[in-house]
Amino acid sequence: MISVREVLTLPADRRVLRQVSHLIDRFSRVVKFSAIETHDVQVAVAEACTNAIIHGLEENSERTFSLEVELQDRTLVITLKEEGKPFDFDAIPAADLSSSLKERRIGGLGVHLIFNLMESVEYRTEPDGSKVLRMTKTAAPGD
Repeated sequence: MISVREVLTLPADRRVLRQVSHLIDRFSRVVKFSAIETHDVQVAVAEACTNAIIHGLEENSERTFSLEVELQDRTLVITLKEEGKPFDFDAIPAADLSSSLKERRIGGLGVHLIFNLMESVEYRTEPDGSKVLRMTKTAAPGD
């Protein structure tokens, strides 16, 4: 069983997204994701980090969030934890994919992408108020 793990503590600054993308790329090579699988994970993780940075931590670069990436055999497990503003994951309205871009309301697309690009998504608020998002993706057979 292959098991590799890395944890980063990152400032609430969108400039860290490049570093996050490189981390996902590195782990994706180990698990032997296809280019499409790698891209899907990068998009989902970037959306999750962006939501934490903008909405949870209000782009205050003095505040931080943690990102844990772990490889368990052929499965990548990504856990994001932040202690920002309270958030009700279930209260996010479904993304409006039928309207034109001009008519769409803002919000919900990132959560939609996360759920549709990852194999599993779990969200919880800890007793201390921190929010934890756990996402997984398993490499397709034969990769």
